[in-house]
Order: sequence, then structure tokens, then C-alpha cells
Amino acid sequence: MRRRPWKHRVIWKGDNTMQEGNVNLATESEEIKQRLRNFDLVSDAINAKPDNHGHIAEFQALLDNDFSNGIAGAVLGANDAVALKKMEKVRDEMTLIAQCRTLHSKSIGAIGGGFSSGKSSFINSFLDGTKSNIRLAEGINPVTVIPSYVVCGEDSHVDGISFKGRRFDIDIDMYNSLSHDYVKKSFPFELNRIIFYTTVQTPMKTEYFENLCLIDTPGYNPPSAGNTRHDSENAKRYIEKAAFLIWMVGLDSNGIFPKSDIAFLKQLDLFNGNEGPPLYIVANKAGLRKPEDIEDILDKFEESLEDFSYAGISAYDSKEKKQFTFRKKDLFEFLTEHNKPSEKYVELKQILHDVFTKYVGELNGRYNRHSDVRKQIHTLKLDALQSGNISIDNDASNSLEDGLDRLLNNGLMPKEVFEKTLATIRTTRDKFMDCLRGFCETMGIACKDVTFCQDCGKSFGGGGDLCPECAGKTCPDCGRKWPSQDVFCTDCGRRL
Repeated sequence: MRRRPWKHRVIWKGDNTMQEGNVNLATESEEIKQRLRNFDLVSDAINAKPDNHGHIAEFQALLDNDFSNGIAGAVLGANDAVALKKMEKVRDEMTLIAQCRTLHSKSIGAIGGGFSSGKSSFINSFLDGTKSNIRLAEGINPVTVIPSYVVCGEDSHVDGISFKGRRFDIDIDMYNSLSHDYVKKSFPFELNRIIFYTTVQTPMKTEYFENLCLIDTPGYNPPSAGNTRHDSENAKRYIEKAAFLIWMVGLDSNGIFPKSDIAFLKQLDLFNGNEGPPLYIVANKAGLRKPEDIEDILDKFEESLEDFSYAGISAYDSKEKKQFTFRKKDLFEFLTEHNKPSEKYVELKQILHDVFTKYVGELNGRYNRHSDVRKQIHTLKLDALQSGNISIDNDASNSLEDGLDRLLNNGLMPKEVFEKTLATIRTTRDKFMDCLRGFCETMGIACKDVTFCQDCGKSFGGGGDLCPECAGKTCPDCGRKWPSQDVFCTDCGRRL
């Protein structure tokens, strides 16, 4: 019996409907899975268990009590705000090490720049593609929503650090998908409110990154960047923590150093002199430019950066993983220079030493100035009596002497106050030093014994009061040896 054609058409229509239904079910299933992954991420961040780091709590208690209530404000002329910022930096370093122990031996550098300048793709270009299954999110739109500390390791692993400072695992596929667009579509709140940063361990090129850590920071916030108001603060905060900064400028725009980049770097107040951390410039996406144009572009970059101290400029392309040319210093040479193990205990102890040395110096200077005034007042009293114009029995003499005594007692620092304040500073310093040493021993960080130079304040190994550099200083005019206690050369009078 012959089948009618319309029956064939009905069956075909049913097949289409079934296929469409399967596609819809698959889409809905994928959406449900994604929502569950999002829920797990937020749940893990909120419910992460705290790590017991008693030394960090002890350090914070010392800051709140012994420092803020005992030292701050006790010495006129000391910059308490700057000192507190340095102390908080030590605390933050301790916290970071506790959350990612591998960082204690790493030199940390930040990758900064504007949106779509290629920060994430720059880091990706150094990942070992044959071993690493991690890729930092890339794109022409803002992508880095949460700062990441990226370190070299044998395996790939991602930890998140919650708003409570607690560590939790993040699925690698989830991490790879985190971008501004994804977060905006998937979460009804700003994710970086509950996840402050991540630590990423993955295979990298060891010749450059065995002892390096790179911070992938969000792009700072130009006016046209949209709803990313917290990114500028995040970028600034993490850049200021780094030992060096690599600043990215994408050459896919107009090939000039953006004025907004210059303004942001000046706002940091880190790279306007010679004392700040090293700054290196990468003109990224150089493969998009003609070779003959690249030199002109770097000439313009140098003109824009004439007010800055920087180590070098590299014309680099992250996609091609290639450096086309450079000025001053090669990019890979710059990375190699910093690819050295970090002595974290010595570095943090140096910061504490500098803070308390400044307080002791200000206190000594003030007391010595007051001692000089005290001596001058005593001399004035003796001169007045020896002049013969004023006698002991004269009322005017008594009035003068009473006035001078009031200056001595009310306007000048008594010796017992000086000694008490000095003892408080030294006791507080020792408490902080002991806390730092205890923390480092707990973390397995070598606590190398160091001496601090009485001249320049830098740490060095070995005995003596002066580091080898200061011990070898001589007066440039007469060649006399430079003792640390001398300000002027006693032979020729030159100020040292």
C-alpha cells in the first residue's frame, strides 16, 4: 500500500520540533550548570574557613595598641601617617604569604595599564602552553575583574581570597571564564566585593619566572570605561604593593602614550624620581604596526616619559610572543634581573627598622636641639651676672632668672621624658621584630641575621657598624675616610 506524501511531511515536522526541543533542553541544562557553578563560587567565598595565623593577629594588635597609642604622636616632627602605611605594608605582606606560601621567595611585580592594553594577554604569552591549562581572560572590553597573583609552579591551581581574608579553591574553568562581561551577566552584584584577589599557580617559562610573581591588575578607570569605578582603586592598591611595575600601552589605538596613563602614573607618586620601584614600559600589540613605524612610536613614548625615571621601553607583541625592538633595556633582561629569590624576612625587617630608626632620629634630634637651647640659657644667665649690670639682689635680675627658668622647665624636653619615650620606642620595635621573626619561622622562611648600617641604614651581613659601601667612603676633595658620625670633613671642611 502506497504511503501518502503528507504523512512524510508530518513526520519531518515532528523531527524538527524534537530537535529544537533537544537544543532548548541542552541550553537550559547548560544554563542551570552555569548557575550552579556561580552559586558554588559565591558559597565557597562566603563559607571559607579561616586559617589560624596568630602572628598576624598579634601584629595587628601591636599596631592598634603599642604603635597607635604609644608611639604615634609621641615624637613631634615624625610623620605618623607614612610610618603607619609602612607598617601596614608589612602586615599585608605577612597576610599574603600566609595565604600563598610560595610567594615568600618571589619578587612581586605588577602589570598595569589601561583597559584593553593587553595586560592579561602579556602574562598569557609567558605561560607554558604545553603544560598549563590556565588562561587569563582576554578581550577588547574590560576583562580583569579580580586581581591575580600569578606564580610559576609545576601544576595548575587557583585559590580565591575572600573579603574575610580566607582562602578557597576556584575551579580552573570558572577562573578562565571570569571577565567583566561574564560577571555582569551572571551576578547581580560586584564580585570583587566578596573575592578580593586570586593566587594562580601554573607552569611558566622558568628562565624568567622561577622566582617572579606577576600581579594582573584591572585597568584603571578612564571616564569612558563604564561601570568599573572600583577598578582604579584596585589597580592603584596592588601596584603600590609591587617591587616593580610593567606598564602596558596597546598600539592598536593611535600609537601615542595616552595622557590619561601619564596622569595615573603621576597620581601614584612612585615613579617621579629615582627612589621609587623600577618602571618598565611595554608598547604591546606591536605586530599590528609596520616595522618602520615602531621606531617613531618609541621616539614619541620617550618624549612623553621625559619626566619619569624608567628602566626601558619594549615594542612587544603578546600574540606573537615576540619583541621587535627596545630602548635602554631589553624586556627579557629586565625580567631576568628580577628573577631572583626574595629574602622576605630581611626585606620586612628592613621596613620595620627604617620606621623606628626615623622615630629615634627625630626624638634624638629634638632632645639635642633642646639641650643646645638649655645650654644657651645657662650661658645667658651667667653672662648677665658677669656683666656687672645686674646683681643677685636686684629685682630685675630675679625676674630675668625666673623667666629663663620657666623656659627651661616648660618649653624644653626634660631628660626623664626623653629617656622614657626612647625606651618605649625601642620596646615597641623589639615586639614587632619578635612577632615578624615568629611569623617567618612558622612559615618556614629563613630568618637570616643581619646588621643595619649606622650610616645609610641598609642591612648587610657581617660585623661592624658600617656596611662595606659606607665604610669605604672618602671625602671627594681631600681623600679623608668618612666616619659615620662626621657631617663635615675635618681636614677640608667639605660637607659629607
